[in-house]
Amino acid sequence: MRFRHWLIGSVLILNLVRFIATDRSPAGFYVDEAVGAAHALCLGETGKDLFGNTLPLFSAGLGAGYYTAPYLFGEALWTRIFGTSTAAFRTFPAFVTCLTILFLFLWVRKKRGEETAWIAALLASISPWAFQFSRIAWDPPLSVFFIVLGLYCFEGMRWRYHWVVGALAFGLASVAYPGTRILTLPLVLLLPGLDWRKKSYSMAILFAVLAPVFWRSWVDPRFTARAEMLVLWSSHPMSPLRDAGWIEVMWNAVLNGLKHLSPEFLLLSGDQNLRHSTRATGMMSAPEYFLLSGGLVVLILGMIRNKKLPRQDTLFLFAGAGLGILPSALTWESVPHALRAIAAWPFFIVLAATAFTALAARVPVIRGYFLFFCTGFAIYFGNSYFGPWTETSEPWFQTENNTLGLAYSRLTSGVATCEGITEEIKFGPFRNLK
Repeated sequence: MRFRHWLIGSVLILNLVRFIATDRSPAGFYVDEAVGAAHALCLGETGKDLFGNTLPLFSAGLGAGYYTAPYLFGEALWTRIFGTSTAAFRTFPAFVTCLTILFLFLWVRKKRGEETAWIAALLASISPWAFQFSRIAWDPPLSVFFIVLGLYCFEGMRWRYHWVVGALAFGLASVAYPGTRILTLPLVLLLPGLDWRKKSYSMAILFAVLAPVFWRSWVDPRFTARAEMLVLWSSHPMSPLRDAGWIEVMWNAVLNGLKHLSPEFLLLSGDQNLRHSTRATGMMSAPEYFLLSGGLVVLILGMIRNKKLPRQDTLFLFAGAGLGILPSALTWESVPHALRAIAAWPFFIVLAATAFTALAARVPVIRGYFLFFCTGFAIYFGNSYFGPWTETSEPWFQTENNTLGLAYSRLTSGVATCEGITEEIKFGPFRNLK
């Protein structure tokens, strides 16, 4: 009982830390954050984005990127309540990540039991992968939330039409972040607890939610320009595989996927981009990594020897982790790329929690040592994140000196209005963006 109480207390405290000093760490306000914040401010005030689009599903940013309705409307509502500061915008993805951990706990409790669920919540709470991206004002954390919500609805919710809500959640995940669009359909197909009739209906719902995405892709070449530039088979002049055949492309996708499983990426130094990693640790916590590298051996041997263990559920977790990596593995730029592979972390977490349960069943004494290990890692990571990384990463979180990059600061300082900036855009270099 005491172990459970320590688990609960640790999870609560660690997730409160997620909301501390979001205005100072990361230092600055990255241009992608600033432009999205300006869109959200104008949506909250006028119902239109910076380009004058009324209640848009997508709003253009810099670098051929787009902000999505789940994020923009979520931020518009959140900042109407909590203000328009940098901290207010960043606490929205922090809150969304806390909800992700909550629904991850509920899903795992239904599938694996309460202890495994609390271990999963603890590992998620100290995960650098989850923590890093939960304090930046952008869309991707919402895609992870909707995936985990969908998994809970598909397999944990007690309601006749639970699969409808699950399919809608997967659809919103696909809208919220482009990389997620290639993994939600396979996840539906692989779900172990859903019959084929419901899977067919769920796929139909998923395609219906994605209809606006397909339409926008068809009528607006700019909408998919960035994705077409970054995929391995791109003809872009910077692509190293622009003249390669399909066998070489597929082989490079495999090699890229393996880069995301390397000790350097997962344990030692993470992503090269300082927006994505502190570089003091890998994308996983040390407890999670060692559970995956050691505990999974015990789990797999147990699955082989004991037919009662949930083989299909565990294989689904492996598939989910692989699918989560896939959006990054299929690109040529900055691989391994933690942001494009963001959907992988919940599956790795649940695999690690499952491995812990298998180990603890054989060696109960590890429970106390495990909590000590997690606490030590959290202190080490927090010291790096709020200390040296905050200073060294500051140049990576600057905005740009142009109409879109400065719109947020001008709006919040009162020197410009949404209508005024929209008029400026109509006659400036960004007039062709929508």
